[in-house]
Amino acid sequence: MNTIKIGICFIVGALLMFSAGCASRDIEVHFYLNDDTDNLFTSITGNPQGGLFMPNGTPERQGYLFNGWFLDREGTLVYDGAAKEDLSVYAHWSPQTEAAFIGEEHTLTLHLGGGQTLTFTVTEPLLEMPETPSREGYTFGGWFEDEALTVPWNFTSDAVAGDMDLYARWIEPSPAPTAAPTPEPTPTPARTHKPSTPKPSATIMPITPTIEPIGTPPPVYDPGYSVYFNSNGGSAMGAYTNVPYNSVIAPPPNPNKNGFAFVNWYKEPSLSNVWNFSADRVYGNITLYAMWEAIPNNVTITYDTGGGEPMALPVTVIAGTSITLPNEPVLPGYTFVGWYTAKSGGNLAGGAGASYMPYASATLYARWQVSPAAPIAEIPLRPQPR
Repeated sequence: MNTIKIGICFIVGALLMFSAGCASRDIEVHFYLNDDTDNLFTSITGNPQGGLFMPNGTPERQGYLFNGWFLDREGTLVYDGAAKEDLSVYAHWSPQTEAAFIGEEHTLTLHLGGGQTLTFTVTEPLLEMPETPSREGYTFGGWFEDEALTVPWNFTSDAVAGDMDLYARWIEPSPAPTAAPTPEPTPTPARTHKPSTPKPSATIMPITPTIEPIGTPPPVYDPGYSVYFNSNGGSAMGAYTNVPYNSVIAPPPNPNKNGFAFVNWYKEPSLSNVWNFSADRVYGNITLYAMWEAIPNNVTITYDTGGGEPMALPVTVIAGTSITLPNEPVLPGYTFVGWYTAKSGGNLAGGAGASYMPYASATLYARWQVSPAAPIAEIPLRPQPR
């Protein structure tokens, strides 16, 4: 009986020791980036009973969105942070798409050198590679993120994150190697005790060409430039499109504007420099601005004397020019009050000889009021003889 008790105690003790050993064993969870390099993001070691195994921070990958941690590389089994044994966990990525750009537009500026640029509106994170520009005698060396031409742009993986600039690199052609000139051997004076020995020819050393980026290459015509016309309140104008680089343009039909005469097209809104259609050339997208000159507006003022004399003659002047109103007419039995803008009512334009500035053709009316009756003189009565 004692033997059985001892055996049971031994088995129970072994189980307890085994359980304690299992409970105290730490596990490792490895978090892999699952990108092109499959580098390890981090590892966490700990007791499985101590809580969740989740790394601090979120991994980043240019041009991709992080979707979370998964138990498989394909991203079908979500990892929730619980682990009871050693695990390998994988990041899952999705390329940035138009969804990341909803409601956003960014500006891409291609710098072609010499201060010339092409500007585009970008609505997708991955750029389409532009057509390769060309420059006579030089080789295009790619697009770069920086003006120093040290960081090339990868059109298959680099993603647009906002307004950006790309810079063209131009490579100067390699000069043909030239041989160093071979000097003539210098003869040694003849001596009786030793024959003269000519010097060996000089060794030809190849020249290693130096390839450097060109600072100011001319721009390329691709996809063409646009010339816009701002009529400054005049009739609507079209635009010239696909204008080749370094070309002149024909003048468009003149716009119209009521009350104004078209003067010319100018290079800037301040209307300082006229665009010369015979000499000025297009080097990029531009806007030309219309200049206008007010057309003199002639107005005619006529007079209605209402029966008074003399009749006043009509006057025609440029709108806004001051005139002198006629002298006071005469109408028996009435007194002249002034010149008015209406036969009855209206406003006083002025009295006789006053200044008046008309802005539109109109008729001015003489206003009269009845003159007071002259007093009747008393005639003394003579007494009648009786």
